Amino acid sequence: MSEFHRAARDGDRTALAFFIKDLGGGRIDETRAANGVQLFHYVCCWSAPDVVAWMLDAYKPNLELRELSYGETPLFWCRGSHPGALIKARLLLNAGAQIDAIRSGGNTPLSDGFTYCDYEWCGFLLERGAPFPRPEEIPLTSMREFVARYTRRERRCRKAAMALLAVGGRAGTLSRDLAGVFARALWRTRRREGWE
Repeated sequence: MSEFHRAARDGDRTALAFFIKDLGGGRIDETRAANGVQLFHYVCCWSAPDVVAWMLDAYKPNLELRELSYGETPLFWCRGSHPGALIKARLLLNAGAQIDAIRSGGNTPLSDGFTYCDYEWCGFLLERGAPFPRPEEIPLTSMREFVARYTRRERRCRKAAMALLAVGGRAGTLSRDLAGVFARALWRTRRREGWE
């Protein structure tokens, strides 16, 4: 692991500031690792939320800047990250990150969450107003699992969601009603289970 990656992983603010000055000429958006990925993407993935908050405040990074290989914004790199993924995503969204950014291949942060079965991420983005993905963007089994997991104690919502899912299938578009059913069930689950 390079010093660049280690600084992002450890949240070493002194080292991060040095890299921004040395590699990026003082501009965070120009600070890249040898593989072309921007420093702020790594920070969003590996650092603790307080380091992300510090960088947002001190350096005002471009939240729509895309890394070179997949065209992902920093918000994509929060999903599945080690410490505090949802807290970091909330920080980025509050700072103006685009919730429905599209990367190469057509995925959004929400459809990526469905693809990788990261249902807490999906619930968080739905609650924040992410547009529901088109059926062809996510595996049907993943969506069924999502419905079953987060509406397990909400029988009426589960039945309604499954009925809407059966009607929509993979051919049509999922209605906003279905997204609403999920969002209401998730809101109740979040209050009951004390999600972050």
